Amino acid sequence: MAIRRGIHDLLMLGLLTASSSLLLCAQPSMGEPQTRALRLGSMQDSLPWSKYENEQWQGLSIAIYAAIFDNLDEALTIVPFNNYPRIFSELAAGNLDISANFRIGDKPLRTNDSMVCTDQSFSSSSWGAYTLKDPKRLQVNQPAHLSRYKVAVIRGLDISHLPKFEGEQLTQLSEPNQLLQMLLSERVDFVIIPQEITDTWKTDYRAEIHEAVHLGEYFAHLCFSKRSLGEERAMDLKQRVDLYLKSQRALRVGIKGKAPVTVE
Repeated sequence: MAIRRGIHDLLMLGLLTASSSLLLCAQPSMGEPQTRALRLGSMQDSLPWSKYENEQWQGLSIAIYAAIFDNLDEALTIVPFNNYPRIFSELAAGNLDISANFRIGDKPLRTNDSMVCTDQSFSSSSWGAYTLKDPKRLQVNQPAHLSRYKVAVIRGLDISHLPKFEGEQLTQLSEPNQLLQMLLSERVDFVIIPQEITDTWKTDYRAEIHEAVHLGEYFAHLCFSKRSLGEERAMDLKQRVDLYLKSQRALRVGIKGKAPVTVE
């Protein structure tokens, strides 16, 4: 069934229809696609954004990808990964066509020899440093204070705004749940993670997690591989996606407070 709704309607509806026999999250609306399905890399266990289980995808990012590429009449295959840096390296090598890129501030990424990225962002999320302990007792209320403690972050995350950590103070991991295990086992004092993920942890694990430092807004852009698509096709997709994102203002308010969307 074709999906021709805006992002706001999709998130409010909370349900998408897609093929469950293949990893297809968006089908072209009219006829057969003229080219092969686009391959987009996504984390397989990163709710509320994306999760791949029992040959099905669910999550807010998945719903957004489906809406974007259905609107463009492009078939889309979502490829699961458990390591975010590998997604981007596979994109740069030409083994994927598309990947999301998360960075502080809503500034477009520069085009380089291997990829081109959208000027428009498709979502935003609020990031912070979280702990199980009382932040006041730890005397942490700004990023510089984190350098005194052990901290875990998602590998590949832009942490240029954070203080420098010595030795083994900073641990970089591939999946959000690995950060939670480090925190629960007291192997780290803080984890740097989006608020949306900590909200999920509070619900699923009844964990008393406190935000010590708000680190700002991270914005998500889509990047296209010139090596797999060719420069002309990559630029065409980038321009068409930018036009669609610009028309969908609901995208730019972020996904805070929205429930996961199921693809089945």
